[in-house]
Amino acid sequence: MEEQKSRLNIQWFPGHMTKAKRQMEEHLKMVDMVIELRDARIPDASKNPLIDELTAHKPRLILLSKKDKAEAEVTAQWVSALEKEEVRVLAVDLLHEKLEKKIHQGLAACAQLDQDNPSVKGTLRLTGEKQYYFTED
Repeated sequence: MEEQKSRLNIQWFPGHMTKAKRQMEEHLKMVDMVIELRDARIPDASKNPLIDELTAHKPRLILLSKKDKAEAEVTAQWVSALEKEEVRVLAVDLLHEKLEKKIHQGLAACAQLDQDNPSVKGTLRLTGEKQYYFTED
């Protein structure tokens, strides 16, 4: 009986998740870099497990939100652990910090990772009220 169970290959991936993944793959073809938002208290558990696969070879900025609710030392360890060749990480407090300058610096670090990419045609404009716009130069 145990041998029969191990031979069963059950795939469970709801149709709406398959559709969302396909849409993300299409949209990501038009994107030069990715900003990913995670919770600083649970950085690994708050990520989509498909993001690494979907954003492979694209510069990525991970924002660890709610840093004010997380332990600073543990958050610093997560920042170090998550940063790698094409990933930069910032811990932020979305409610109490002025983020424009910090995000600009993070994006500039990502742009340095992607400086050989000739397809970058615009600039990310950060405005008040937490609205972000991409405009072509």
